[in-house]
Amino acid sequence: MSDGLEGGPVKVHRLDALPPIAPELLENFCGTDLLDQPARPGIDPGPVQPDAASGGIAGSTSGGPCKRVRLAIETDQELLGLFSGDRVAATAYIATLTAAANHIYNRDFGVRLGLGYIRLWSEEDPWSAGGTGDELVAFREYWNQNMGSVQRDLAHFLSGRGLGGGVAWLPGLCGSYAYGLSANLAGSFPFPIENNAGQNWDLMVFTHELGHNVGCPHTHDIGVDNCAGGDCSVVPNATIMSYCHTCPGGLANMRMEFCPENILNVAQTFNSLGCDYEVTPETIALNDFMLVEESVPTVINVLGNDSGLACAAGNITSADTVSTNGGTIEVIPEWGPDGSAALLYTSPAGYTGYDFFDYTMRADSIFDSASVTVQIEGLLPPENPTGTTPGVLGRYYALDNPSVLPDFASLEPFGEQVWENIDAPSTNGEFADTGLADNVGVRWTGWIDVPAPGLWTFGTESDDGSRLWIANQPLVDNDGLHGMQERTGSIGLQAGRHAIMVDFFERGGGAGCIVRASGPGMPYDVIPASMWSYGEGGAPSADLNGDGTVGGADLGLLLAGWGEPGPTDLNGDGTTNGADLGLLLVAWGDMP
Repeated sequence: MSDGLEGGPVKVHRLDALPPIAPELLENFCGTDLLDQPARPGIDPGPVQPDAASGGIAGSTSGGPCKRVRLAIETDQELLGLFSGDRVAATAYIATLTAAANHIYNRDFGVRLGLGYIRLWSEEDPWSAGGTGDELVAFREYWNQNMGSVQRDLAHFLSGRGLGGGVAWLPGLCGSYAYGLSANLAGSFPFPIENNAGQNWDLMVFTHELGHNVGCPHTHDIGVDNCAGGDCSVVPNATIMSYCHTCPGGLANMRMEFCPENILNVAQTFNSLGCDYEVTPETIALNDFMLVEESVPTVINVLGNDSGLACAAGNITSADTVSTNGGTIEVIPEWGPDGSAALLYTSPAGYTGYDFFDYTMRADSIFDSASVTVQIEGLLPPENPTGTTPGVLGRYYALDNPSVLPDFASLEPFGEQVWENIDAPSTNGEFADTGLADNVGVRWTGWIDVPAPGLWTFGTESDDGSRLWIANQPLVDNDGLHGMQERTGSIGLQAGRHAIMVDFFERGGGAGCIVRASGPGMPYDVIPASMWSYGEGGAPSADLNGDGTVGGADLGLLLAGWGEPGPTDLNGDGTTNGADLGLLLVAWGDMP
């Protein structure tokens, strides 16, 4: 299946839950025909007379040098939600989807698809359009205005939302319309590639929309078939740019191939463009950029945008083991679905900013080197309050037919209760002990005890809306009217107690709210009671043993915690050191 982790067992995401193809995808699943297309003088993809016999794949037109198209991948929060906030699994899925598409494009067009950039949204994203066409236009406008620094030839939006299929500009290469979008994604597909597989939606829509960008019209527009008009006679030999999945049999009608006519259309497009996509000895390996969290090991697929002169993927031959600022780099062999290696980077502890290292690769018998720039974001320090009590405090509110979360700070609660943790499955009766089944809201506040530093993922599954904050930062937005659905968000946290707040509302019908988390050494699951506490926050007290006096016993406890975070870190800088000793000595004597 499409997204096994490196060195581990193959992972299957939701394959047994894939439904029959959605009704909205059976008609006009691709919105390309409805777009205003950019003018391309001299380029008019249309019917051609292929050299090969019709009815099958003509074979690659790659007699000349390899052409490389660099992809930048945008996503929405729903795409990451398909993997319960697991960024490694989501990244592996995107890498495998691109690798599968690259196999098809390399074979049929002599084009290598290079994956140079991925953005995953764990917090609220800027995407809110209700259909593919509107979202593509918003995507293009946002990226043209804000993402000029990302090196790419095409940008593609992978959406986990049900927007109705896909859409792309025809052709999109070599200009400001180099954009496409694929939606209704399941997060899985058969890999290695299988023709005529009913679970091929993700791969089919992705390669279909990219096909428009490189010059492929729909097959019913160039006389290859007329599945769009109800003539299904080519089934089961339909190709990627057709609408033959609308015939009885669905996606099982489709081969993961391009027809000969479109293979030549793509060759015509590349020959007519003013941009140069040819791989040369000087451009085999391209530089990379990666955003990482402090001290969080991160896989960097440096080969994703590299290519040999004959479109070979190549492999890593060497890499720096220590970066410019003291990070570590390890080679992970056979990380990719094609057996290629990747690099595992870990930033130096306590360092934020930029870091740099180099690697060397070999493709088609030629060596080349490139540089990697890493931007390191710091982990959020804990508040580490004192005097907390186990549990999380929930305050209850009576609401008036809400459709979104209210401003609880402006409302008066009618009751409150301490919960062990937030684990309330959906019910049609009274929600918990609120006394209300409908029109009820809850705000939980407290502290979450993070046992280890690193990247932590939090999620809320709720019916209706919910939202989660860490240290007053909105992290999970699951607002609105809906059944039990889950949203997730990730944040880099130092070990210790962090402020957490969860809001929830229910208007009618079922009601439920569950809060989960995962992090270093902890699989994604309901947050256990042992991690929750509540109470007024404040600076840690110098009276470490709580006997009412700051004295020798407290000094001994502080020295025992020297160099560590925790209650002896009186100034909250993450380490017990001389500054904390000074605070203890200032407080020496009886506590007020």
